[in-house]
Amino acid sequence: KTAKEFIIRNIDHREWGARPIRRAIQNFIENIIAEKFIKGEFVENGKISIKSKNNQLVFNQFFAKKIKKTAK
Repeated sequence: KTAKEFIIRNIDHREWGARPIRRAIQNFIENIIAEKFIKGEFVENGKISIKSKNNQLVFNQFFAKKIKKTAK
């Protein structure tokens, strides 16, 4: 929710529709995540959370615990 609000606050020309929103998502989110993968900060099979804090986006990666199924 906070990341969404950050994007909305930081787009230009809201009256232009979806294009400025798409460009903001590319610049503020997609490009940063791609850089983190290239640098090795993020790895495959993790989930990424994005929040806004102090007017900046904060990216975190976490991994879901695997649940072992037991035979009955």
